[in-house]
This record gives sequence, C-alpha cells and structure tokens, in this order.
Amino acid sequence: MNPREPHTTHEAANHGEHHSARPVSTVPQPGDLILVQRSDWYALRDGELLRVCENAGWVTPGRDIFVAPRHQVRTFWGPDYGPPDGLKPIHMSTSGGPFKSITLSLIAPLEHSGSQLDMFWRWLDRPRAAGGVEYQQEVTVWKLDWLPDAGTYLSDDEEAGR
Repeated sequence: MNPREPHTTHEAANHGEHHSARPVSTVPQPGDLILVQRSDWYALRDGELLRVCENAGWVTPGRDIFVAPRHQVRTFWGPDYGPPDGLKPIHMSTSGGPFKSITLSLIAPLEHSGSQLDMFWRWLDRPRAAGGVEYQQEVTVWKLDWLPDAGTYLSDDEEAGR
C-alpha cells in the first residue's frame, strides 16, 4: 500500500472513519494543509489554511504546489469505487476554489508545524448520487509566515527554460 494513500479498516466502512498519519515529507504533499500567518492573496485571510491540492498538469512536483483556501474546497481522496483496499489506485480531486500555483523557492521557507485531522470524501461502494462518505485523515500541517499575491510563480523566461 502507498503510504500517502488513505487506508480503511472494517470499522471505517461503517462510517466514522479515521485514518492515521502519513510519513512526513520535506515539502508539502497533496492533502497537506498550510497555515498562512499573513496573506496578501485576495482569496485568503490572515491565519487561514490552504489545502495542497493534487498535482495539476502545469506544476512540477517538488518545485511547485497547487493550493486553494481550505474553507472553499472539498476533496475526494479514494479509489474509483469502494473503500481503499491497498490494491486499487487512489485518486485525489479537489473541487471549489479559487486555486493558486506557488513555486516553493519564491516564498519564505515553510516550517513543519505538526499534524491534524482533516475531512475528505470517497465513494462508499460505487459512484452514484448520494453515494459518498466523508472520513477523517491525519495530514501534515505547514506554517508560512507570508503569502504574497504575486511573485509566487516563475516568470515566462524562467518557465521556458525548465
């Protein structure tokens, strides 16, 4: 089983799911949260959380992250059907927004700040109307002193050279 994947126990299938922590990385991973102390981005107030979303096609994992205000998104994290079983691939899809791409080297360093439980959803058995189930997953929390509104992505010249 991939350690970044949520896992399910027999009790979790009866709702009330809680999944344990994932290994800590040196950079934020999809599913993690970032506590922003001061924000100049219009979509986020000081002291609010960002969700690190799935890797969009235009970000480079390990160099860039794709984020959205936590209170404005809902994240699917699970297999195409049923509970995670260690065999089916796990997918993440975040809906809501707005979203922002950030090049990590262009912001102040992120500090690992611990972990906390956060809500995700997956299919209970198969995709259908009202067929989702919410569960809690322990995620890593990072702290960022300042999130600028601009300058958190590469210039056109830098982007062309990657």
